[in-house]
Amino acid sequence: MSHLMGSSLGAVKSSVKDTSLLYTDILVRGKVHQCYHWILTWADYRYSALALFVLAFSEASFFPIPPDLLLIALCLGKSKRSFYYSSICAAASVLGGIFGYALGMFLWSSIESFAFEYLISQEKFHYVQLLFQNNTFWTTFIAGYTPIPYKVFTLTGGAFEVPFLPFVGGSLVGRTMRFMIVGGIIYRLGDRAKLFIDQYLNRVILATSILLVLGFIMIKVWW
Repeated sequence: MSHLMGSSLGAVKSSVKDTSLLYTDILVRGKVHQCYHWILTWADYRYSALALFVLAFSEASFFPIPPDLLLIALCLGKSKRSFYYSSICAAASVLGGIFGYALGMFLWSSIESFAFEYLISQEKFHYVQLLFQNNTFWTTFIAGYTPIPYKVFTLTGGAFEVPFLPFVGGSLVGRTMRFMIVGGIIYRLGDRAKLFIDQYLNRVILATSILLVLGFIMIKVWW
């Protein structure tokens, strides 16, 4: 388990760096920049909650823009409904993760070239397999909770045919905690929450994920 913690936390930093480089490259071409502004306009629509569901679902398997952006915009607009929007985001993301798992299990041969070009290197693909072999639940939880690209683990989880129930359990706990933290901060702080989220959210998530894994290790050792 200690190996899993070290490997997973290392994967957080490595994957975030790789993904940042990828998104920066796309930003130069203007595509993600346009998508961000387009997604922000959804917050003003009547069916913004449905848009949040669709975004969170698709991001969990193939779409590059995380749902946090729209979630924050909606929560800031109606802070008293923050937990409602966070619940929608979490549920949709878990369902999208299951969809990504199915894509990986049944269609990996068809999406393999896309995945290796835009989502993950072949070297890291086999590294993720080792993480899943160590512990499916904790690997999925860390991927769902931290800034690691969650879609990488949903697709590869299906491709490796990891145990389904631990996969869903890790996704459910990780994604719910991640989005509820965002909703809770905004519910509590209101408009002041945006500055806090911009500066500290990823640090808070990384720190709490370390504490959670350490706590699990201590329980395993003591019991």
